[in-house]
Order: sequence, then C-alpha cells, then structure tokens
Amino acid sequence: MKSISKTVWVLSIVSLLTDTASEMLYPILPIYLKTIGFSVALIGILEGLAEAVAGLSKGYFGKGIRTGARDAILSEQATPQTKGKIFGFHRSMDTLGADLGPSLALLYLY
Repeated sequence: MKSISKTVWVLSIVSLLTDTASEMLYPILPIYLKTIGFSVALIGILEGLAEAVAGLSKGYFGKGIRTGARDAILSEQATPQTKGKIFGFHRSMDTLGADLGPSLALLYLY
C-alpha cells in the first residue's frame, strides 16, 4: 500500500482504536448499571436522556469537532488519483473498530 502514507496509517489506527474502545462501552453499560442496583426503568431513562443529549449536540461536539480537521489532513495526504483509496481505507478502519468493539465487549463478559 505505497499510496497510503504514514500519516494516513496513524489516523486510521487511531480511529480504529477509538471506535473499538467507545463501542465496547455501549453494550455493557446497562448490564453494569443493573449490577450496581439501578432499576430497569432508571436505566431506560438514563439511556434515553443520553441519546437525546448526544443527538442534539453531536454536530457541535465530539466527532463534529475532529471530523473536519481529520478529513483536511487526509485530503492533504491524497492526490486526485488516491483520494478514494485513502478515504476508503480510513473509513474501513473506522468501521472495523465500530464492529470490533461490541464483539470484544461480549467476549469479555462471557
């Protein structure tokens, strides 16, 4: 993969690890909250509030802040001929992390 620079590799691996770590939390959080004594109703309320706040604010915080800068760095590393390959590689690593996270969380639980 000669057309993929070290910078693109680093950004892609960071995205893979970040998504893996963050996605590991989602499937186990309700189980954890239940084991420390939260009621099912309270867990539902907390999850609903968290989703509402995230939905309203995600365009301004979190990925909304870093996505533009990251995409600018990726674009800078690409030529017109390699732009699709570089963005495709990065997005596939990002998606792989999102797939690995819940799977690893379930493996750790069982």
